[in-house]
Amino acid sequence: VRVGLKQLSQRDGYDAVSDRIRDAVAAAVPSAQLDVHQILEDMIDDVSGAPAPVEIEVSGPDPKVLADSAQRIADRISSVPGVADAFSGVVLDDPATHIVPDLARSGVDASQLAAAVEAGSTGTVDTSLPEPSMLVPVRVVVAGIASGLPDSVALRSGNLALGDLAATRVDRSSQDVTQLNGRRVTIVTANVNGRSLSAVVGDVRAAIDRAGLPPGYAAVIGGAYRLQQDSFREFVQVILVALLLVFFVMLVSFSSYRQPLVILTAVPLALIGVALGLFVTRTPFNVSSFMGLLLLVGIVVKNGILLIDAANRRRAEGFARTDALVLAGRERLRPILMTTFAAIGGLLPLAFGIGAGAAMERPLAIAVVGGLSTATAFTLVLIPVLYDAFVAKETA
Repeated sequence: VRVGLKQLSQRDGYDAVSDRIRDAVAAAVPSAQLDVHQILEDMIDDVSGAPAPVEIEVSGPDPKVLADSAQRIADRISSVPGVADAFSGVVLDDPATHIVPDLARSGVDASQLAAAVEAGSTGTVDTSLPEPSMLVPVRVVVAGIASGLPDSVALRSGNLALGDLAATRVDRSSQDVTQLNGRRVTIVTANVNGRSLSAVVGDVRAAIDRAGLPPGYAAVIGGAYRLQQDSFREFVQVILVALLLVFFVMLVSFSSYRQPLVILTAVPLALIGVALGLFVTRTPFNVSSFMGLLLLVGIVVKNGILLIDAANRRRAEGFARTDALVLAGRERLRPILMTTFAAIGGLLPLAFGIGAGAAMERPLAIAVVGGLSTATAFTLVLIPVLYDAFVAKETA
């Protein structure tokens, strides 16, 4: 692995570095289950319990058919561009020995047989020794026994061969038993690399359809994608509430409903800059970008308030409406540009992805920088025009 990774450069992007790490580790350990994350992202996911970016809940009655279906889906989605670290939920090369007692022939109770096999293979916990902070179990093991299943077990009727009491088989694969709403479920997981989650999920749906599940089996996409859709709906509600609160505050301050509406027109126009910024930088629109929209509401409205408040004061001094707007623009141009450039300058390092963990919040920074770039121009040009058109009959 060291040989494969020694050529990594700090100038490489996160996607390029993660791809090379995957290739190097997969070449060194072919059977390893890989999960490549940034350190900060992994720590946050551990604290918040965030699921994998792509989780497919495959449900059905038969465990073997379920495992085969999950493996087939994992193979299909692994060829989707942008999907990385696909895992079917079935662990290969994990041998487990199954003991099926022949109760009719042996007459031995299953619990007695299980206890005898445990005693013959790993010993039994006979007692515990009290320590200041815990009880230390004492395991009694018969000297000279080998690891694994014993050839014979000790029962009340004497030592009997295990082959005469039960049938044994070795299963080379295993899977977690998960019940969801009373149905057996196997969860197929995957990470996303180099593409947006929404675009990847669209191709994953098509891959699941091509996999062809048997009748009675279903596959539902969950994970971070489901949380993202829920978060989008909640963020839309939050932004609407924020706009209403800002509108009512301005309504009380200006004693007018037209002036707040004029100021709020710059908010949707900021979406033009957000879309351009994300498109040019090929950054996905995600929850972090939505948080940037929420920040834009306050910053854009603040710039509009500075301009309209100055125009109202000039009109109160007796200036004509057009002259008041010109004077307000001259007076507030520098403060508006200073606050805008200060916000953009503070977010540029994050927008360029500089620093550990910066890639997580890079969409937020790009959304704010792009939105402020266009919203400031609309604030200085469009708001005075709308003010002159719709507030003509009002007095400051």
